[in-house]
Amino acid sequence: MSNIIDVKLDGLTSEVTTRPFLLVQMNFETIVRFSSRETINWSGEIWLSTDLKVTSLNTKTPTVTIFNELFALGNAVLTEGVVGKSIKIWKVYGETLNFSTPVLEFSGEMGQTKVGEYVIIKCKKRAPKKTPRHFAIPPITNHAPKAGTRIETAKSIFILEDN
Repeated sequence: MSNIIDVKLDGLTSEVTTRPFLLVQMNFETIVRFSSRETINWSGEIWLSTDLKVTSLNTKTPTVTIFNELFALGNAVLTEGVVGKSIKIWKVYGETLNFSTPVLEFSGEMGQTKVGEYVIIKCKKRAPKKTPRHFAIPPITNHAPKAGTRIETAKSIFILEDN
């Protein structure tokens, strides 16, 4: 029995293997953006190349490990803290951004952190933030004044009554 590879399979085996790379954005006072490959310009922002690894990306609690170059990231973590600070992770398939669009894989907040030669940040999904539903009616107000309050406008006078 001979091993035969058809033309279609032969073409696929000669293609360049695509290895995804990651983009990580951390919202400190100054937003920090890193790329796991070369320094790139995407969405009008510069993403700096660094030694970056993400484990358990497809879970609710991925871990981001970033080289602490010149202790800059570690300094930001220690001085500003990470509590409540958001983090986003995009995955890009292909060799460059010219041929593919980053896909948002994780959006949450930073959690427990370890600072050393590498900064290790355990992330967690955050519950969606809800805004209170306030309604305003004429006269435009965002609170309910007491009954008996007199409100005068250029065209009329309103006196508020009890319900």
